[in-house]
Amino acid sequence: MLEALQRSWLAHTINESQVITASLSALHVIGFTLVMSSAAVTGLRMIGVTLREVPVLDVVRPATRPCSSALL
Repeated sequence: MLEALQRSWLAHTINESQVITASLSALHVIGFTLVMSSAAVTGLRMIGVTLREVPVLDVVRPATRPCSSALL
């Protein structure tokens, strides 16, 4: 299945275009940064390093909202 995907017209188009490859890479880096930063802030709050005056649910709820809506 993966070999068929690599031989598809979409894979060839992406492979031949530096603009598309750069755009997809940029989107990937932005998404990774958003996920990791929300995990870091949540983790630091859970161990009490930052945001001590903010309730845990107020920190965790926004970080989990995209995941819970994607599952619906």
